[in-house]
Amino acid sequence: MQRVFEAEQALLAIKRGEALPTPMEPSSPRDSKGGISFDAPSSPTNDSGAGACFAPSSAHFEVESVHEGDVQGLTFTENGKQLWTGGADKYIKCWDATTGKNITRIPSVAAALSLHSCGDMLVAGCSDSTIRVWEISKLRGKCQLTGHGEKVVSVTLSSDARHVFSTSTDRTVKRWDVAREQLTNTIMCLSGCNDVVSVNDKVATGHHDGMVRLYDSRDCKEAGKVRMHDKPITSLRFSQDGQLFATLSKDNTIKVCDVRTLNPLYELTHPNLSVGSNIQRLALSPDGKYCSTGSTS
Repeated sequence: MQRVFEAEQALLAIKRGEALPTPMEPSSPRDSKGGISFDAPSSPTNDSGAGACFAPSSAHFEVESVHEGDVQGLTFTENGKQLWTGGADKYIKCWDATTGKNITRIPSVAAALSLHSCGDMLVAGCSDSTIRVWEISKLRGKCQLTGHGEKVVSVTLSSDARHVFSTSTDRTVKRWDVAREQLTNTIMCLSGCNDVVSVNDKVATGHHDGMVRLYDSRDCKEAGKVRMHDKPITSLRFSQDGQLFATLSKDNTIKVCDVRTLNPLYELTHPNLSVGSNIQRLALSPDGKYCSTGSTS
């Protein structure tokens, strides 16, 4: 089940000293295992909108049987015209985001567990501990990066697409030079890392111990840390301006934090929001107004 929270309105309410209304139940959830849906926006189910929880009123269209088995990773291109998906069937596929038609597919030696695109680059973290990079315009592989000891659960490209950051169940975060196809830095993690994201000169990691750790993307030196949850963080996302980040945790809450002060600002939750997987992900809308996640209930 998808749950969407109006984050910007909640933040404004906090600044005004107002209480956050209890989010309400979205309507008509559907299980789209193995498929994807492109949803049209709707209005919050809460008149004030602050902290409201709602589901899209209708699906623009839905694509059945995208992969044989689970869809394990997906990412839009920067222009929003294409959607790339990775599945348990060891294919990476490209879809027209307007029509839902399949454009192409790329065979992968291993299942892609995480996808990210930036500019003309598409990167996939795979179940065989490798990272694969493609040039989107030419639909050809650029390089394969090896160095992790276990499956790669999250990957992200730097803003200039020159570097890849990855994390694995081997408890490391790595920085790679794409042009040179070389590993440049390794960060050893005391607590397992479920997600890594980057924006501008910042990299953030979310961990099993509920901590978010920030690094300078240029040299991987630690720039700060903050405890956001008492249970594992499964996902985190930066706002586009890099001023805020949001985290999703197995404590069934979403929290938002100020990057400069590392002060948590507010919490979003719902009685039926259930986070059951270490790779359950969070998404922020490009305008920073909404955040969305799936739920096991």
